[in-house]
Amino acid sequence: RIGILPALEQGLRDARSGTKSPFAELLTRGLYARQLTPYLQHFPAEQALVGAYDDVVADAAATIAEIYRFLEVDSTFIPPSLSTRPKANAFSDVLISLERLAPRSRIVAHTSGFLNNAMRRLRGGGTHPQIPARLNTALRAFFRDDLRQLDRLLSGTHVLSRQTRETVRGWDD
Repeated sequence: RIGILPALEQGLRDARSGTKSPFAELLTRGLYARQLTPYLQHFPAEQALVGAYDDVVADAAATIAEIYRFLEVDSTFIPPSLSTRPKANAFSDVLISLERLAPRSRIVAHTSGFLNNAMRRLRGGGTHPQIPARLNTALRAFFRDDLRQLDRLLSGTHVLSRQTRETVRGWDD
């Protein structure tokens, strides 16, 4: 495994050269206009609802209610899982293997979660690496055309929030 910054740099090199790799896929999955376009070629734009992870983080209950209203189903239903935090990703291959062997075991999940959190604290987890200016500029250049296209595509769709639109537009500076 390599760190996130070297993975992004390798992903940029691979994506630019057309090399298929997990590193290139790390970036190409973020080309949302490319992902949304085929759907809009088969379905009317007014049948599409587009949101961002930021919407969920900002207010998960309001986001799910808006999705339900769009689907014309009971918008007062609150799924029980909405109030639970997702499990942090495991960084240990041993813990990942253990979880896969017993995916429904509460004991395994609890033990794995405890060990994963302990390992994260020991490794100084919770901190995010600072993206160097050169890499930030290269990433913005990589995503710029796709984000401009996404902004045009969103004009005909239902967008969950202004935050979604501002997130897209905020990258184009």
